[in-house]
Amino acid sequence: GLWQFSEANITMVLMVEDSRKK
Repeated sequence: GLWQFSEANITMVLMVEDSRKK
């Protein structure tokens, strides 16, 4: 439910930040 959505959102944010670093 809400937790799964938050977890997926956090994962997406981490991936975006990692891309910006590179």
